Amino acid sequence: MQQRRGIFVFLIALFLLVLGFGCEGTPKDDSRAATKASIEWNLKHDEALAAAKEAGKPAIIDFTASWCAPCQQLERETFSDPKVIEALQRFATIRVDGSGDMEAVEPFMERHEVVAFPTVVFVDSKGNTMAEPRVTDFVPPAELLLMLDKAK
Repeated sequence: MQQRRGIFVFLIALFLLVLGFGCEGTPKDDSRAATKASIEWNLKHDEALAAAKEAGKPAIIDFTASWCAPCQQLERETFSDPKVIEALQRFATIRVDGSGDMEAVEPFMERHEVVAFPTVVFVDSKGNTMAEPRVTDFVPPAELLLMLDKAK
């Protein structure tokens, strides 16, 4: 009886092991990830602003850093939202990354009166930095969408 019980437990364990390997090899549904839209951030700050002004297009400038928790939350939750991505199509999207050489980005930060990360600055279609709206912490997608509506 004890031997049968041992064999039964062994077979159950073997079945679960095989099932586990089988599930790991199952392809995941990456079709959504492959077609998921994303924001195309321009890292050439001055060139992008000049092009936006010439085209009469407003701009949004995301001042971010890899070590900044609210910055990463903005990226993960707000800038990945399909409605936000769609709304940003009418903007020149510019990203200033303060993760590395701060000396390189400080002049641009000073020009737009940015003192901390995250900061999202709006620039009107004439190239003027707008005092409002301005993001200085995490904002959910719905709140950013309201700000995008105000920025012309």
